[in-house]
Amino acid sequence: MTSLVRVRACYGALLIAFPDRVARTIDEQQDGEGFRRIIRVLGAREVAQAVICWPQPTSALLKVGAGVDVIHAASMLGLAAMSRRWRRPALLSALTATIFAAWDLRTASALSLDETTPPVGAASPRGLVDQLLVTKNCCAAAVTDEAAGICDHRLQPKGWSR
Repeated sequence: MTSLVRVRACYGALLIAFPDRVARTIDEQQDGEGFRRIIRVLGAREVAQAVICWPQPTSALLKVGAGVDVIHAASMLGLAAMSRRWRRPALLSALTATIFAAWDLRTASALSLDETTPPVGAASPRGLVDQLLVTKNCCAAAVTDEAAGICDHRLQPKGWSR
């Protein structure tokens, strides 16, 4: 689980648990039950998105989440442009959604790098470290298994073949 998922879950829970306080913080003029209901619905969406990603966020899942956030931000910008009454809350919601979308994409990019394993001999620092670990593990296996020179490929990093 990433810090993004934790922050999203906490943010959504905050919106659900304290809609009155959030409403007053965002805009004191928007103090109706309808506004608090909207805040709770947005909180529920954030919690649902966090729950979907909670067990094992993947690059693809985070990219879909970023798309949802971008759509939300675009709709809030449209509302801000059309309604003076809702401008402030809509712009704050658009800003929050944009931040989450950017964070989703950044996390997805980092995860996609982790999901692809470089080939043997890759000239990246990670590839070199992985090669050193494989060599160390193979040497340890050869010494302890009395099968000198035979490398147990179960010791190689996931996704590598001999």
